Amino acid sequence: MKRRKPRSPAKPVSTGPWFSPWLVLALLAVALGVRLYYFLLTRDQPVWWDEAEYLVKARSIALGTPDTGYFIGRPILLSVFMSGLYAIGLGETAIRVAFVAFSLATVWLTYSVGRRLCGELVGLIAALLFSTCYIALFYTTRIMTEIPQLALCLLAVDLLLARRPWRTALAIPVLVLGTLARFPSAILLPILLVHIAVTEGRAALRNRPLLLSFALAALVGLPYLLWARATYGDPLAAWHASQFHIPKLTFWDRLEGVGFYLAWLRSFGWLLLPFLAVGLVVTLRRALLVTVWALTPLLYFGLFLRPLEDRFIILALPPCFIAAAAGLVWVAGRVTTGGRQTALVVAVALVGAWPLASYSDQLIRVKLDTYSGLKDAGAWIRQNSTPETKVMTPSSPQLTYYSERATVTIPKDPKEFTRRLEAGETRYVVLSQYEGNPKWMQKTSPSSLGLQGVVGFPADKPQAIVFTYGARR
Repeated sequence: MKRRKPRSPAKPVSTGPWFSPWLVLALLAVALGVRLYYFLLTRDQPVWWDEAEYLVKARSIALGTPDTGYFIGRPILLSVFMSGLYAIGLGETAIRVAFVAFSLATVWLTYSVGRRLCGELVGLIAALLFSTCYIALFYTTRIMTEIPQLALCLLAVDLLLARRPWRTALAIPVLVLGTLARFPSAILLPILLVHIAVTEGRAALRNRPLLLSFALAALVGLPYLLWARATYGDPLAAWHASQFHIPKLTFWDRLEGVGFYLAWLRSFGWLLLPFLAVGLVVTLRRALLVTVWALTPLLYFGLFLRPLEDRFIILALPPCFIAAAAGLVWVAGRVTTGGRQTALVVAVALVGAWPLASYSDQLIRVKLDTYSGLKDAGAWIRQNSTPETKVMTPSSPQLTYYSERATVTIPKDPKEFTRRLEAGETRYVVLSQYEGNPKWMQKTSPSSLGLQGVVGFPADKPQAIVFTYGARR
């Protein structure tokens, strides 16, 4: 019986005489310039709750500062990485520079994956469009897991598609790192298994670099499991702690979730959306990985996870833009050929990228000052207290990060709240408009609880107020 040969990926579109590596370098230079501009614009912006959790844990690992407010359901890899920067004397600015590097890597890798699957022109256009998308740009300016996760996942795909033994061996271990950066990255594994089954069939079972890749992946993940077992008594403690994100849902709830993410695709804009639809059909025939990869995160997060947030499906962005680029190139090829085809594709892509970039800029700017009151309140507490001071607040991770003081949440029982204050367990109470207080506190005034305001931020219209109990300062 004749042995079936592994199926090669779809033959890429010919690059033609138009292509030059300088085009890719030009795109990367522009993408870097844009990201450096937003780095300068946002380098002093206040951090959000999620950002603060990763930061307090990183600093605690490196310097032993408090990590109150950190949730054990968070993936640990980002905090471990940032702790290394803290350990060598660097801080938030260096971390934000690193995010610029991660973000630029996602642009390059989107191009590289796109060219391997559908050709140089598709890869270039996909990277151009992706680089202007608001999710990619906005979360470059936020110290959260999305951009590092995407960089690692794209690298894993690119290594696998390179079809070189040593790169194949590294692909799945890199995906494990992506999963430790953000747990839902694991959904990329079945997507890649579908690709392997389609392109290699049974030959995959004799692919030694691929088998080695899975063995190495187990070794990469083992230290984390041992650490979690030693620290929390459960190697899957983070997974179990975050199960509230997978609630019981009705059929209609799940249908609504899928509808939410399908509706989100309209953010591509009226010009690019038709090309995305065409591209998903084209790649279904020529590069199945693109279609499966684009749709799986939308279905997974829509069917199973809550809340519904656009950032959750960042893993679907590169294949969606590869599909849109493939659809654009296919349509343009039906209208004209050669240099005119290339000119038409680039022109349409630039027109489509402009509203994406404009919305990204708008979103980044409108969020610049959010949580500024907590940042200023934390800095004030750090200057007016000793390291042993404790703060009671509903905004625990941000206050821990900016004050470098341990924080505790406000009790649900008003008697326990008063007991702690009278016992001197906390020196300051910080109330803000950013996070909700217990219901019992919403029905009474701070003064009736014995709290006296010390300082508020911003000064003209305070959104975060620092209180002390009674006459104590």
